[in-house]
Formats: sequence, C-alpha cells, structure tokens
Amino acid sequence: MKENISIINELDFTLGTVVVQKAENLSALKNHYIRQIENFGVDVIYFSGEFPSIYFKKIDDFDSEKSRQEILAIHKRVWNQGKVPFLYVESPTEVRVYNCYEKPVQKEQQDRSISDIELYQTALNDLEELKEVFDKVSIETGRFWQHKKFANQVKNEVRVEQELINNLKKTRNRLIENNLPIPIIHNLLLRSLFILYLEDRKATDADFYQRTTGLENCTSYFDILEDHTATYRLFAELEEKFNGNLSPIAEGEELQVTAEHLLKIKECFWAE
Repeated sequence: MKENISIINELDFTLGTVVVQKAENLSALKNHYIRQIENFGVDVIYFSGEFPSIYFKKIDDFDSEKSRQEILAIHKRVWNQGKVPFLYVESPTEVRVYNCYEKPVQKEQQDRSISDIELYQTALNDLEELKEVFDKVSIETGRFWQHKKFANQVKNEVRVEQELINNLKKTRNRLIENNLPIPIIHNLLLRSLFILYLEDRKATDADFYQRTTGLENCTSYFDILEDHTATYRLFAELEEKFNGNLSPIAEGEELQVTAEHLLKIKECFWAE
C-alpha cells in the first residue's frame, strides 16, 4: 500500500499522521483540511495539533517522466494552498523533500526544473542527516531553522500569498496603462478574488456557471473571463444574490471593460 511510508516511522511522525483516503473519527477542523487536499494526490498528512504540517507521498521511482509530472502537480497544489512547507516523497530506494514555499515549476518551463523545488534527497539506507534536519523533533521545535543550509531556501517571499500580491500590483499597473479607471480596476480585482473564493469553497460549480452565463462548456471562472458578455452576466447574477455588496457594477463599466482587460484579470490569477 502506498500509504505505508517507512520514513514516517523513521522520523517519528507516526503519532499525528492520517491516511488521506482512510480518514475517520477526526475533529471538524482536521476533516476540513482533509477535504481541502483529498484530490491533491498526497497519501498521508502529519498534523501538528489541529493543523497540517507535512504531506507524504510514495512513488515507484523518481526517474520517470510520469513521476516527475505527478510530483510537480502535487507541489503546485500544495503551494497554492499556502499552508504546508514540506512534501516528503519516498521511493523504494530514496527519499526527497520538496520545498512547498518555492514557486512551482510550470509545464514546458525552460529555465527551471524539478530540482529547483527539491530541498533534500538521500538514499533510504543513509538517513542520518534526514533524521537530524527533517524529523518530528526538528520540525516541531523549530530546530530545522538552525540548519541554514536548508532553512535559507525556504523563503516567505515566494509563498503563494506574496505571489498573489505581486500579481495584483502588476495587473493593476497594466490595466492603468490600458486606460481603465482605477475604481473599476479595484472592483474587478476584488470581485474576482471573491468569486474565486466561492469557487474554492464549492459554493459555485460548472452547473451554476453554465446556467448563469449561457456558456455550455464552462467549468470555472477562468473559462468565463474569456467571454465578455458571459462575464458580465455572472457579475450581474452575483450582484443580485449579494444585494449589491459584491463590488457593484458601476454605471458604464461594462462598456469600458474590454475582452483584453478581462484576459489580463485571468492572467493575474491563473497559471498553466
């Protein structure tokens, strides 16, 4: 079974770990975090108290393209979640630790590779340093941060929250350069943040989007942003549902906002 990860015992994480697909009899908060990551592809979560601290994954090998793409996909989901700093991945012969505060490597990216998110690797028959730096005591007590060789690579400035702030600033400036009024820019960004929040919480789904916009194949807000008319149908529907409290559509806004502006909004929040 893939959830039988040997380093969990070796690093003393046994007490506090939960197998994602077998989670039961947990607190409401732990169940909430399990639901958040049940489709991430991780096998086991280590909880520090009530909060997730480390994710574990077992794979067959590290050399195949399939394994690399699987790890990159999991890493991106964890980075987007913005809660857990480490992903421990084990094969039958080695273990690697991935830095989940490091910006994800995109598909077909030429200037970065999976090695850019690898924090540590070792053979399973040589775990001395892994136990010293990445075991339960080191993580729980903060001793990890004394190991500057590794700690200096785990930087807050590339966490998802900071990346979002940077993207919001860049998008704001680009829209200003395209002669869109600042109040409308702020409304578009705030409205988009809230819609994505609703989507993440499963408060909106493909059926809702399709009924609201008339687009047959749309499944997400990003799909809708590619159609100007559909986007404003969605905005109008949500404005009505929230009694005008969701950044109401300004007079003349729909005429001033172009399809090009909406694509820049999409680029702000969405990455391949």
